[in-house]
Amino acid sequence: MRADQDTDLARRAAAGDGAAFALLYDRHERRAYNLCYRITGSADDAADATQETFLKVLERLPGLADRELNFGSYLLTAARHASYDAIERRKRSAPTDDIPEVPLADDHELPERAALREAHQEQIRLANEGLPPRQREVLALRELEDLSYGEVAQIMGMNQNSVAQLISRARINLRDGLRQTALGSVASASPHCDRALPLLAKHQDGLLEDPWLVEHLMECGACRVRLEAMEEAAVAYRQWLLLVPALWLREDTAEADAGPAEPLDRDLVDRRAVGDEVRGRVDVGGRVQAERENGVAQPVSLDQVQRLERGRGVPGHGDGSGGQRHRQVHEHSAGLPGGDATVL
Repeated sequence: MRADQDTDLARRAAAGDGAAFALLYDRHERRAYNLCYRITGSADDAADATQETFLKVLERLPGLADRELNFGSYLLTAARHASYDAIERRKRSAPTDDIPEVPLADDHELPERAALREAHQEQIRLANEGLPPRQREVLALRELEDLSYGEVAQIMGMNQNSVAQLISRARINLRDGLRQTALGSVASASPHCDRALPLLAKHQDGLLEDPWLVEHLMECGACRVRLEAMEEAAVAYRQWLLLVPALWLREDTAEADAGPAEPLDRDLVDRRAVGDEVRGRVDVGGRVQAERENGVAQPVSLDQVQRLERGRGVPGHGDGSGGQRHRQVHEHSAGLPGGDATVL
């Protein structure tokens, strides 16, 4: 099993095996990056948080060598902490000018369809950005990572009932952001509605059959509206495309590592992420693809991304400057305007 392989690789990495840590990085980089992005709402912050995540994990692995370790859960916990650190740093820093958008064209898609998809992705991104950080986090762990309520509770340090309530509120508020409504701010019609709120998420996810809730939904129009809003939000969130971290992030992480690990091999062929749902691969032809359960996303050429990096004047990427790398990531036209990352 993949988890057993990760545990074996983690033990080898803890003993100083740089190749083992490089493989762990390639397996989990995109997973960590997308979680960080969904929590922070910023591609730049997500890149910083992803780098900090792996450096912290590498630093702490030797002390965990003799313990039973679920590497995936450990990594996600480190990623959420790094994401909140990045949010705090952003609050303390002065605002900077936005990097101009340079989308990559898709020759196989009609401009009108591409524009509609971009608008939809932007709508989801902005609705998510408007949520409090913990609501962004719980949606990412539940919808993106497909974790159980118990696993989410363990990572977030909450009980399962609180997680269910947070998921319900997050879905309602996300739908408010998508529709420009204010359902989440409407007070509960009765104490029964307060009791029903955490149950709605589990009912929606097929994890609860509660006769009391079924009867309450038959009698309470407000809670039926809430449930419909949550279902709409969940569908929209799952349509939010995943991002591929910028090519320089892996190299930067290796350069920042002062430990015993060998440099991460940027040309390592096999790249897998996000459990069984998404499998990314860089093949010998230099193309990135993602295979999803509900279809195949548009491929993005590595050569395209590298040309874009040179076109935007990123030091250290083909310009011969060898200077300090500016933290920019790049966006596929099918992805999120302003999201600043290549999309799968």
